[in-house]
This record gives sequence, C-alpha cells and structure tokens, in this order.
Amino acid sequence: MKYIIKNTMKKKSELSFKETMLDARRFIKYLSAKQLSDSTIKSYLRFYLNTFIKYKYKKDYTPQYIVEYLSEHKSPNARAMLKAYLEYRQIPFNFPKVTGRKPKKIIKILTADERKKLRIALYERDVFYGLMYDLTYYCALREGELLNIRFKDFDWKGLVKGSPCRLIVTGKGNKQRYVFVPYKVMEILKKVVYHSYAELDYDSKLFEYSADYWRQKLYEVSEDAIGRRINPHLLRHTRTSDWFDGGLDIHTLSKALGHENISTTQRYVHADEKKQLEKIKQFALKG
Repeated sequence: MKYIIKNTMKKKSELSFKETMLDARRFIKYLSAKQLSDSTIKSYLRFYLNTFIKYKYKKDYTPQYIVEYLSEHKSPNARAMLKAYLEYRQIPFNFPKVTGRKPKKIIKILTADERKKLRIALYERDVFYGLMYDLTYYCALREGELLNIRFKDFDWKGLVKGSPCRLIVTGKGNKQRYVFVPYKVMEILKKVVYHSYAELDYDSKLFEYSADYWRQKLYEVSEDAIGRRINPHLLRHTRTSDWFDGGLDIHTLSKALGHENISTTQRYVHADEKKQLEKIKQFALKG
C-alpha cells in the first residue's frame, strides 16, 4: 500500500503523504470492521488513492465538493467508496438518487446437477474446500461470515446424531444470527478435527484462507467441474432460491440471510420458472 500511495502522492508534500498514509490505514481498519471482503476493500482503496485524494487536498468536504466528485466519477464503486469514507469520517451527506433505468442482471443459479459435480470436485481437491462449499451453500453465508467462523461457534454440546447443528455466524455490522448445518457436514467436520488437530483451540478460526484465495479456488474448480466460473455469492443466491422454491416465505428468508430490509431479500429470490408456469397452468385448468 505504501508504494501505491508514494506514487499517487509524488507531487504532494511530505506532510500530505504522512497524513494520507494515516488516513488510508484508518479507513482500511474501518472497512475491515464492517467485514467487507478483501477485494472490496482493495477496490475502495484504489478509488481513494487514484481519484479521491486529488480532490481531498483541494477543498473541504462541502456538499458542492462531494457533488463535483460524484459528477466526474460515475462508477458505482467510486460512489460506494465515497459513501463509506464519509461514514468513516462521520460527515453527513444525502446522496442524490441514481436515475435512469439499469439493465437487469440475469443471475444463473446452479442446477442440482451442477451443485453435485462442484461439491464432489471441491472435496476431491481439498476437504477444506468442500467444507467451505457446504457451509456457504447450506447456510447461505456471505464470504466474511464463512471465513470468520470459529470452532466455538458450533453447538458441539447440543449436537445430536441425524440432526442439524446450530451455528452462530457474525454478519454485517457484527450482528449475529443462528444458522443450521446439516449433520452430514458435521460428520465430515468432526473427522477433520480428529485427524488434523492434535490439540484444538476452540477460539481459532476454522479456515485460514483469505477471501481472494477462496474466490480464486472456486473459480478454478468450478470452471473445470461445470464449465463456468462461479463466485461464492452465487452459492448464497442458489440456496436462497432453493429455500424459496421449497416454500419458505420472504420474511423467514430475510431472517435466515441476515437482511435488515426485505427488499434486499427479494433481489436474492430467483424462483423456478417451470414451477411458476405450472402453477399458472393449474389455475387455468380450474377455469
């Protein structure tokens, strides 16, 4: 990070450079506390260093300055970075609504056959990759929630053969919720714990991987196994759709996903089109 800042700040004074270093580190610490992924933090940092500080040293944080920055940098990432930065600096500002129709992105969730092939391929590559897939899919976890799981978060004492295990996950804003891990996954996890850890520290993390590393491995394995690259968030989308098609209502889904707003949950729902058409057909048959 220091090398990037030095190149960006080469025309600035030494004092400005030191101030920027300190501010950038504090901003990164703030973003990390919000449990944003490594890739998101890097993206925000790039916009902060390459565009934002050019304005930052010219003016104060006036509404006119903020609007000027937004008008010249229309990228959603630049907007998101600025919003996060103003929150970090505790500077109030009402962002203007983005107008214009956005093209709806079609998300192609995984089929049952794709899920089966991908799960097998991940377990064959590494048992920890398989466990990361299982916990992400079955519990519909965010990347940060998965990678922050500690052994103590599992309800080991309440584990009953054949029954799901309760797991505490910490989501955005350090808010916790319960999810349930299928017993077949817990059986695999117990074997891993028995064979891999001579002395288990229950306060340690289950996975010692970064979000970037996990994402890259999933890209590689999915491309080989099912012919397309997927990211971890697609597993969360797929599980949500499976739950919805299985009969879970939107309010229950919202709670299971850790959403504060149901409108966010609605974006995750990708109902099975064939099932929808069949329901319409049944109503037509009734007359």
